[in-house]
Amino acid sequence: VTGVERDPESARIARRRLDHVVEANLEELEHQFPDAAFDCVICADVLEHLRDPAAVLKQIRRWLRPGGALVTSIPNVRNHTVVRSLLAGNWTYETAGLLDEDHSRFFTRREIEKLLFRTGFSIDEMQMVGGPGYEEWSQQGSPKTLQIGPFQLTAASSSEAAEFFAYQYLTRALPASDPAFGLTSIVLVTYGQWQHTKACLDSIRLRTDEPYELIVVDNGSTDATVPMLRSAADITLIENPENRGFPAAANQGIQAARGDQILLLNNDTIVTSGWLHRLLSALHAAPQVGLVGPVSNNVSGEQCVPVTYDDLAQLDGFAWDWGRDHQAQRLATDRLVGFCLLFKRDVLQAIGHLDERFGIGNFEDDDFCRRAAEAGFKAVIAQDAFVHHVGSATFRSSDVDFSGLLQENHRIYHEKWGDHQRPEPIGRSQPEMALPFDDPEDYTDVMEAIPWDRPPKFLMEETKAGWLQLQPNDLAVSGCLIVRDNADTIRPCLESLRPWVDEIVVIDTGSTDNTPQICEELGARVFHWPWRDSFAAARNQSLRRARGRWIFWMDSDDTLPEACGQQLRELATSEHPDDLLGFVMQVHCPGSRSHETTAVDHVKLIRNRPDLEFEFRIHEQILPAIRRAGGRVEWTDVYVIHSGSKHSQEARKKKHTRDFRLLHMELAERPDHPFVLFNLGMTHADADQHQQAVHYFERCLQVSEPTESHVRKAYALLVGSLVQLHRQQDAVKQCQ
Repeated sequence: VTGVERDPESARIARRRLDHVVEANLEELEHQFPDAAFDCVICADVLEHLRDPAAVLKQIRRWLRPGGALVTSIPNVRNHTVVRSLLAGNWTYETAGLLDEDHSRFFTRREIEKLLFRTGFSIDEMQMVGGPGYEEWSQQGSPKTLQIGPFQLTAASSSEAAEFFAYQYLTRALPASDPAFGLTSIVLVTYGQWQHTKACLDSIRLRTDEPYELIVVDNGSTDATVPMLRSAADITLIENPENRGFPAAANQGIQAARGDQILLLNNDTIVTSGWLHRLLSALHAAPQVGLVGPVSNNVSGEQCVPVTYDDLAQLDGFAWDWGRDHQAQRLATDRLVGFCLLFKRDVLQAIGHLDERFGIGNFEDDDFCRRAAEAGFKAVIAQDAFVHHVGSATFRSSDVDFSGLLQENHRIYHEKWGDHQRPEPIGRSQPEMALPFDDPEDYTDVMEAIPWDRPPKFLMEETKAGWLQLQPNDLAVSGCLIVRDNADTIRPCLESLRPWVDEIVVIDTGSTDNTPQICEELGARVFHWPWRDSFAAARNQSLRRARGRWIFWMDSDDTLPEACGQQLRELATSEHPDDLLGFVMQVHCPGSRSHETTAVDHVKLIRNRPDLEFEFRIHEQILPAIRRAGGRVEWTDVYVIHSGSKHSQEARKKKHTRDFRLLHMELAERPDHPFVLFNLGMTHADADQHQQAVHYFERCLQVSEPTESHVRKAYALLVGSLVQLHRQQDAVKQCQ
């Protein structure tokens, strides 16, 4: 047994017990021991005292004999005593314990796992040592909700809650296999947006452990991008005086690459711990695999996964747990998105470079994947590798007509391949749109502009043997809802809808209760999407995920009577003329008294087409899109019962506050729009603010065409408000 100790007195005492004692700082012992010198190395409360524990662990790995093990004990800074002290504004060091005055590094369970993984170890066993309060918490049934001083915290699970009671973690780790992947050439193309590029490069340097080289091709940036790139010693920079477009610039980077494999990476990405190791493992898992891509928060098709982080400080932790839960899971696909695309040199030698006919960019990745597939290479999604993607940052910074660019490149792609199908991954009509940004404009405009096929022609289904197979899409009708904290009403709503539709699509905009769990229990496909102050935007998210030929939308506190459900099913499964795009149905709203019911007309059953989407932040409408498409609607006897409205004064006041806020946001975006003015008048009238109601109704009628659907009701409500103001003569005049 050999001991290492930097304190002279402790070293003196240790010599009485151990075979050999080295009196030195462990971080300065690189050449003290030969390789394969020890069967076991124990770091007992050591790593947290080191300036660079990763470097020491890499050295220790060389000291271990084949089959040797590393044993560590590391304190947990997530312990509730530390958290409580920090919440109170304290971070007080002590002579010993969780905040030892000599601690240089601090660890949680997740950070311990990441440290060992990145230094070449595989955890064989990990044990938690409970600290103060752990036994009491266990005896209480291990609740997820914890009281930490004056703060209440709800963990995602009991196992996560237990981490707040962990005093330290004991691990036994073995050296992981060390595959020789060789050099990876990472190629970035830049055009302005230096802050995004800097964040991307910083993440690569901080989170990448495998050998790599950085090649950046700049397309004529006019901001700080080029000077900053020139100052970086680890970057091979290629400067273009003008914007050559992504395919041409990427090809320049590929030609300069020296790596065994090449990775095209957008400059608006942030990589995470273990990202490249997991991508390389998937790429070299089988000889026929030629291309690999990660999963992400913001990407089209099968690579998109739901995320729970809401700021970049939580990104790496989310990505680590995601990777651990999906370890070595891979999914064969026919299309990888080029935001992060890793491929072997063999692919390049077989099919050549990116097709520069796609100009500025878009569809060159579809074309590249398709050419690779025809050459016999397989494309794989590494489901354990997560890369954050902002999305379309470069396009937003340029003056490019993005919609026109998509259409033109779509045409080029179709002409080249002689078909009319973009090779979209089957079964996912749109990506998750959850992004950790405060500004809603940072959401992916590019994804919303792409003309995806709706509904998809095929669906991916799992066989009894566990294989995935394509099946023709024969879904007739999708039920679509948006929800948030509707646990009191969502069960009867979905139970009334479920017998009459082929699928239920639910967009949850931020529930804190068990609404999503109830929806999943009842068979709904639940997607999490952050609220963006727009009912239309949320509704459109549900439409984009619908796979039926028809879409029926309803509110989370609606119920569908059985007879109406039967009629709905008959409408959705019958043949109709092509110009019939929707059916008008009623919403019956019971009043505060039993005999009061208000009936409101809505186009509630529509064809599933990408050009049919809602507009307006509140009181969202689909009819304008139907009219723009040259379609018509028909009336039906179908109705839903809207019974969840709260009639208390407090509830009405809260609703009015929200409605006015959204309406004034809409008015700022659409000044003097007749429908917005009508809704402002209606909301003021409902709030008994009749003077303001008259003002908006009169403005509405001044700018409305007589044939518009809201005009008759605007007159009726205007008359009602005038009567409430005792302006009978003006009311009679409006009637006339």
